[in-house]
Amino acid sequence: MLPAGSEVAVVEHAGHFLQLEQPDKIAELIVAFIGSPG
Repeated sequence: MLPAGSEVAVVEHAGHFLQLEQPDKIAELIVAFIGSPG
C-alpha cells in the first residue's frame, strides 16, 4: 500500500542504478511528477 499521491513507474532496461542507466527517462518522470498538481 502506497501513501496517497504516490505514483509507480516501471522503467524498462534499468536495474538498480536506473538514474545512470536511463537518465533521460528518469528526468522526464521526475519533472512530470513535480510539475503535477497535488
